[in-house]
Amino acid sequence: MKTLTTRITQSSLAILTCLVATPVFAYTATDLEAITGGTFLNFRDTAGGESRNGITISKLTLGANVINPVNSQSVNWSVNDTSDGTFLIGGQSVEDNNRRSGLNPDGTPVLPVLGTSYNPFSFTLSGLIPYYTYGVKVVALGRRDDPTNPQALDPLRPDVGINSYDFSYGAAASPLTTVADTAVGTLLWEARASTAIVVGGQNYYYYTGSYASGIGNWTADGSGTITLYMGEGTVNTVLNGSRTMMDGVVVTLIPEPSTLALLGLGGLGLALIRRRK
Repeated sequence: MKTLTTRITQSSLAILTCLVATPVFAYTATDLEAITGGTFLNFRDTAGGESRNGITISKLTLGANVINPVNSQSVNWSVNDTSDGTFLIGGQSVEDNNRRSGLNPDGTPVLPVLGTSYNPFSFTLSGLIPYYTYGVKVVALGRRDDPTNPQALDPLRPDVGINSYDFSYGAAASPLTTVADTAVGTLLWEARASTAIVVGGQNYYYYTGSYASGIGNWTADGSGTITLYMGEGTVNTVLNGSRTMMDGVVVTLIPEPSTLALLGLGGLGLALIRRRK
């Protein structure tokens, strides 16, 4: 009996060790909704968009194409990008093809402007309750420093990828508000880079993960729709070579004060009924 118990214990420990050692990236929309409490809708370039829980996100409308004067490449969005699929719901995201820049009509370079985007894309949420308010979060990929030595890497290697959040948003193509801070969001999952960066003879590692960042409350119009614009953030500039990667949005209905009051009265009524029993 003791031998059997020992075997079971050893097997359990082996399974737990594997689970701890091997990050689980097979996250689904349902998993994310359990963490955030909202409805997750992926950015997809499909004719019908995507629908979940009665809410639909339309096909993305990509912004105007611009050219990066640094390498003459197109600066626009890659839809269904899978380059970092392990951190993505459904294994895809929307990523800007290159650093934010472009050319003016006279051929001179367009300098990056913080908090704006030259090629934002837009989408519409529908199936919402007319005139009701919804909280919206953007699920994006982020990268942070080694926690054992904060801020040791970014100044030295600004070109390795996105740092913190890096996206902008707004009700119109311009102006846009930028979010570039992982501290304001909910960490969904992350993993340490397998290869160290050696600085001063010491090994440091970047941590890459997904975050759900709130972008405020938005009220549906009379048709039950909300249209939003998304673009690159302030971290994404020609100078530091960062990129912007976004996975989708989480939408949560925010009850009106009157609704909350009714819920409170309902709970009070149930409490009184229980007391009488």
